[in-house]
Amino acid sequence: MSNSTTKRGLLGRRALLTSAGLFVTAMLSLAGAQAANPYPDKPVRVVVPFGAGGVADVIVRIVADKLSDKMGQRYFVENKPGAGGSLGTELVARSPADGYTIVLGSPSLTVNPSIQKSLSWDPIKDFAPVTMLATFPNVIVVTDKLPAKDMKGLIELARSKPGDLTFASVGVATSMHLIGEMMKVQFGVNMVHVPYKTQAEALQDLAQGNVSWMAPSVTLAKPLMADKKVRALAVTSDKRFPAIPDVPTVIEAGFPDLVVQAWLALYMPAKTPQDIVERTNKAIGEVLKDPDVVSKIDNLGAVPTYTTTQELASFTKAEVERWAKVVREAKIPQQ
Repeated sequence: MSNSTTKRGLLGRRALLTSAGLFVTAMLSLAGAQAANPYPDKPVRVVVPFGAGGVADVIVRIVADKLSDKMGQRYFVENKPGAGGSLGTELVARSPADGYTIVLGSPSLTVNPSIQKSLSWDPIKDFAPVTMLATFPNVIVVTDKLPAKDMKGLIELARSKPGDLTFASVGVATSMHLIGEMMKVQFGVNMVHVPYKTQAEALQDLAQGNVSWMAPSVTLAKPLMADKKVRALAVTSDKRFPAIPDVPTVIEAGFPDLVVQAWLALYMPAKTPQDIVERTNKAIGEVLKDPDVVSKIDNLGAVPTYTTTQELASFTKAEVERWAKVVREAKIPQQ
């Protein structure tokens, strides 16, 4: 073998070793940088687009506390009410897509695009779905002064007395309001919507017979049911609710299209790195299995509900389409 051949071989091996060394150094530097700045490396803001103290707010705080322990950074809840939930939602839609701002989504996220005229955000384009947190059905209850004993009886009574029956809600585009509008469209009945500021006020009027029926949360309706001031006709879920096991579902009552559950989910701004979204999703999934979290959410009349990011994306799209159709057919005016 010639000296020139030997030199070329040595030079080749040196070049290879140098390249390998540079690669290892680069990987170690990257690992070091990631270790120095893991996500999250500062507090994370969770925006609740409603006032403090409600069931949704309490559930988010339960999850945020446990998530803080798991992720090693504080997840702090900030209430930004206004414009039916749009104010806080817009704030997050316009926030940096870095994983440090999250918004609580609820039915209003998928209904507002059809209700509000000048909405500045889009529930599909402007958000990266993280996971569902909880679901809770409504329960259709009537005042004990109403003769209807079941869902069919309520519909028949509404047909026999056009415009006489009233139904309460806590505002336009809430699940309570939309359940009533769905019934009006599907069964061709004329009932009058009566909005209230709170469920407590609406239930008080229902108990006194000032409104005919409403679809509140199970937690708030149960005491009045126990006192026989209101009568439960059906829960708006596909399965019976453990807290009121004797009340049939709307499916069992013969009205499968009335399955409507209130829900809570978390979203980050669109274009947030997918690894951040997935890491948060996985951590919340573990939090929702925590016995303490399950117990606390259950006591609030809700069910811990985990989904993958893809499942939440599909659900969000389907809900937007569903409520757009309801709003259109019910001719609910935009605000």
